[in-house]
Amino acid sequence: MSEERSHVDFQNSLRAWLQTPRSSKHRPPIVFTEIALAGSWGSEGRLDVVTFSSRNEYRELKVRGFEVKVSRNDLLGDLRSKKWHKYLPYVHEFYFAFPDGLATVDEIPEPAGVIIMTEGGGFKFIRRSKPLDATGVDASVVARLLWRANSEKAAMTQRVREAERQVRLVEQQAEERIARIEARYEAMLTARNGSDSIA
Repeated sequence: MSEERSHVDFQNSLRAWLQTPRSSKHRPPIVFTEIALAGSWGSEGRLDVVTFSSRNEYRELKVRGFEVKVSRNDLLGDLRSKKWHKYLPYVHEFYFAFPDGLATVDEIPEPAGVIIMTEGGGFKFIRRSKPLDATGVDASVVARLLWRANSEKAAMTQRVREAERQVRLVEQQAEERIARIEARYEAMLTARNGSDSIA
């Protein structure tokens, strides 16, 4: 499996795990992949995974960012360049997510938290992120998240409609085929009954 493919697989697995309900008290967060929280079309970078949740009757909003790393070189390059620092104003918590054994917790500077994928394919928080000021979480960030949620919903609705159309088409083709088989059978019975009456 290529590194790029495993990155996407990791992202999707993390997304699925994050949106799984863990408590009846709180709704699971809305989870996005590859989303820009600032700039135009990702000019300020895109976070690999972002969660958006609310508590206290929607008065408390929480945005968490996750940078996925599937290779040690990529992780160390990010840490050296401090690229991840530009995301910090736009999230309340920030995490590096990587497979178990890729790095130690001590290699990841705070305030970043660490989440690992275990050998069994699950995820585990190893260190929680320090709370961040999130000074950049404003109406524009919320608007970006809502726009993305609406776009994903519209795309899903379109896929469902297309799947329903395909099912109707298959059902129609099956009905036409059954009708042709029944017509042939009726013709065979008629021909047999006609030959029996001649005999």
